[in-house]
Amino acid sequence: MKTPETCAHESRDHDTQIFFLALRHSRQVGANSFRTNVPGLSPLRSSMFPSLPSWSAPATRHIFKRAQKGLFGGALKQFGNNVPKSKHKTPRTWLPNIQPKRLYSQTLDRTFHLKVTARVLRTIDKYGGLDQYLLGTKDTTLGTEGMRLRLAIWDAKHKRT
Repeated sequence: MKTPETCAHESRDHDTQIFFLALRHSRQVGANSFRTNVPGLSPLRSSMFPSLPSWSAPATRHIFKRAQKGLFGGALKQFGNNVPKSKHKTPRTWLPNIQPKRLYSQTLDRTFHLKVTARVLRTIDKYGGLDQYLLGTKDTTLGTEGMRLRLAIWDAKHKRT
C-alpha cells in the first residue's frame, strides 16, 4: 500500500521528468516554446509549471533569491536577534559564507565563474570535482544554476557515448 509520502515523492519525480523534457525541448526549438508542447506528451499548461521544479525552495523556508545564482548547497538567509546584556532584542540576519570561485568542469572542458559557499567547496573536494558534485547531489540543494550545469554535463556525457 502506498503512503501519502511515497505518492508525493513519485509525483515529484514525474514532475521533474516533465520539466527536464520541456527544458530540453525549449533549448532545441527556442525559449518561447518552453511552456507549450513537448513531443510525446499532452500539451503542458502554464498553470502546471509553478509546481514542476521539485528543486525549488521548500514553502516553509524563507526565499533567498541570490541562492539560485550559484551553488549554495541549500544554505539560506537566517533570521534571529542580537541580544545584549540589557536583553533588548534587535532583529538581524546571517548570510551564508559566499565566495566567488572559478571551478573547472572536466566533462565540458570549461571553467565556470560561480558563487559558492565554503561548505559546498569542501563538498566538491570530497566528491572529486565539480562534475561529480553536480551529478551526485540531490536536486533540492542545487538550485537553478546547479540544475542548469547538471543538465549541460549530463547532455555532454550522453552525446560522447
